[in-house]
Amino acid sequence: MPADAPLDDRPDPRGDAPRARRRDPDDRHDDEDDDRWRPARHYDEDGYEITSNDQMWAIFAHVGVFVVSFLAPLIIFFAYGDKSEFVKRHARESLNHQIAITLYTFLWLAVAGLIGFVVGMAAESMAAGFFTGYILFMLGAVALGIKNMVVIVLATLAASKYKHYRYPMSIRLLG
Repeated sequence: MPADAPLDDRPDPRGDAPRARRRDPDDRHDDEDDDRWRPARHYDEDGYEITSNDQMWAIFAHVGVFVVSFLAPLIIFFAYGDKSEFVKRHARESLNHQIAITLYTFLWLAVAGLIGFVVGMAAESMAAGFFTGYILFMLGAVALGIKNMVVIVLATLAASKYKHYRYPMSIRLLG
C-alpha cells in the first residue's frame, strides 16, 4: 500500500481490518447514515444515557468529599439531580454515606466516652478513664476513616466505569 494512502484505508497493524475513521472537524452536518466516528454511548442499568459530563460529576460527587466534605455531593445533588439520573444517584449515595459516617463517628464517640467513664469510675482515676476513652475513640476513628477511604475509591471506580455503587453500612436517608 502506498505511504500517502489515507489513514482510513490502511490496514490495522494488529489485523486486516481497516482502522476506525477519524472525525473530520470540518464536517458540521449530522447525517446519521454515514459511517463517521461517533463517541461511544453509555447507558446505566435503567436505560438512561450517560454522557462523559455525567460521569465526571458522578466521580466528583465521591472524590469531592476529600476536599469539601459533604458539601460536594450536596451541591451536585441539587445542581445536577434533575439533569441526570446517573449523577443524582451517585451524589445521593455519596451524601447518604457521609451522613452515615458522621453519625457513626458521634455514636462511637459516645460509646468510647461511656466506656472511659466506666473505666475511670472503676479505677477511681478519671485520668485512666479519659485515656481509655480517648484511645478507644482514636482506634474507632482510624478504622472508620480507612473504611471511608476504601469505599470512596470503590465508588469512584464504579462511576468511572459508568456503573452504580451502593455504599455498605450506609443509612439511606435520601430516597
